[in-house]
Amino acid sequence: MKAKNESNREDYLPKVSLSIGDAFPANELRLSDGTTVDLRKTGARWTALYFYPKDDTPTCTRQACNLRDAWPLLEGHGIMVLGISPDNASRHQRFAAKHALPFRLVVDEESSLARSLGIFRMKKFMGRAYEGMHRVTLLLDAHLKLAAVIYPVEASHHHEQILEAAGLTAEK
Repeated sequence: MKAKNESNREDYLPKVSLSIGDAFPANELRLSDGTTVDLRKTGARWTALYFYPKDDTPTCTRQACNLRDAWPLLEGHGIMVLGISPDNASRHQRFAAKHALPFRLVVDEESSLARSLGIFRMKKFMGRAYEGMHRVTLLLDAHLKLAAVIYPVEASHHHEQILEAAGLTAEK
């Protein structure tokens, strides 16, 4: 029997509320430049929505730079990449400019999208439990249906995880 304050590892994992084949619940997402992107009108074969905790932190930067460096390959396969974190628009803009990110960043300051998807929830780091954004990528197909959930994310090899989830190779 579990003690009152004891918890399972599963209590601190993301619990994505969508199943494979489910339609993504949001069509328009607010970008850091104040515009919106309508996912129904992008023409992308794949959409990689990568959720990450915070701009300009070591692992988040490594992940973003991995996607930046693989951008020609991802774009060549028709994969649209959108990064999503709880950071505000100006912080996203500074992060994107500092690291020359070619993809757009979505503003989810209240984490309402991430919460609704089960991605912003309890986490545990170095024995401390807190609520925060999990590092998860949702891969949507051309019809905006969930094709894959990538977790755990390997920041330094994230583009490879996306390609593999889409059934693609590193060659165009």
